[in-house]
Amino acid sequence: MRIVSLLPSATEIVFALGLGEQLVGVSHTCDFPEEARRLPVLTRSLREEARRQGRSVAEAQAKGGPMYLIDGDLLRSLHPDLILTQEICDVCAADGGSVFEAAGKALDYSPAVLSLNAATVEDVLGNVVEIGRAAGAELRAEGLVGAMRERLGRVAQAVARTQARPGVAAVEWARPLRNAGLWVPELIATAGGKDGLGTPGERSRVLSWSEMVGSEPDVVLMMPCGMDLNASAAEAFQLQRFSQWWSMPAASHGQVFALDGRVPSRHGPRLVDVAETMAALLHPQLGLAPSPRAAWRKVG
Repeated sequence: MRIVSLLPSATEIVFALGLGEQLVGVSHTCDFPEEARRLPVLTRSLREEARRQGRSVAEAQAKGGPMYLIDGDLLRSLHPDLILTQEICDVCAADGGSVFEAAGKALDYSPAVLSLNAATVEDVLGNVVEIGRAAGAELRAEGLVGAMRERLGRVAQAVARTQARPGVAAVEWARPLRNAGLWVPELIATAGGKDGLGTPGERSRVLSWSEMVGSEPDVVLMMPCGMDLNASAAEAFQLQRFSQWWSMPAASHGQVFALDGRVPSRHGPRLVDVAETMAALLHPQLGLAPSPRAAWRKVG
């Protein structure tokens, strides 16, 4: 089977299922594992295109363009049997509608198109099974899901050794101030924390600074969607410009961490690594080891 993935999390799932050799094309944001970087790239960002042409994204969108451009000629040459895309966020990756339109124009046949959606950890596990089923590897997918559940269970068991449940502010953006939503509050709960800003399964939202301060977080986790660790750390330092920053326990006690935002924002196997790292950061007294696949840095 020839698979095209236009979604970083789907690319990670395909490789985790041992199907990397069947992957023939990816999006420009598919950067994990390293092998994904060597595959043909089918998408370009409208934001990058607009910047090169001296236009704003809003101006480009006003002309009816999608957020991402798909190379129809390359898609035709790759001749995929299965295309993986998403319906969660049209800012983060090409959406299903754009993919169907591009495939309809470029191809003289109809490949299978699997458009993923997820709001909870359980949804993410379901996506693994969906991809496995579509790629003829359902048993492998069930095995991967079982391993992910086992690791999440070990995290929950480890933090059960303490009654401490630190309050957590998971921040997706500093400007404007937004919390991290969807599956992140669940991961925090699994890691033995209390998310004071988010509700499991709900999307991120713009916050007032008073709401942030009022949640009195013991720990702040900065995880900007799609940003690497260096950019996440820079975003975390932006929080310090708010006058009430130092009134929060997390700031005054130096419990502010930046995470590689490309990991918690992707609904794939590495969400388990995020839970393991969160548990280590929230409960240092337990001596837990953070996962090397969910990079972090202390920034305050």
